[in-house]
Amino acid sequence: MFAIRLLWALMGMVIVFIPCVGWVAMIGMMAFIPVAEMRYFTTGRFGAAFEFGAIWDFVKVNFNNVLLYVIIAYVAGMVASLGMIACIIGMFFTAFFANLIQACAMADVWRMAQGVESPPAPSQAPAPMP
Repeated sequence: MFAIRLLWALMGMVIVFIPCVGWVAMIGMMAFIPVAEMRYFTTGRFGAAFEFGAIWDFVKVNFNNVLLYVIIAYVAGMVASLGMIACIIGMFFTAFFANLIQACAMADVWRMAQGVESPPAPSQAPAPMP
């Protein structure tokens, strides 16, 4: 995971120096990193995280869900930054939960793309009396 994120970050640092569109392209590239990680997790191949054509196709087909993921990840990150109010120590707890939210959101995007149904919600009905 570290190597995948490091290589994607290095590509982002190169893209950022493109005049006029560098920052916009880098922000847009942030949607591709979680998809690359999910390709690595589902295939078990390191190279799958850098198959740009397959990643681009996934984002094109699932654009609305990926955009929703980016918004959720951004909001979760903003809420996590509120942990700095609690003498910086609270940031570790809020950042942890923000990462959980982001992982769950990307898993939902991947699940919907594969056509897998959501697990059923637990029943809230009280147990019958004996």
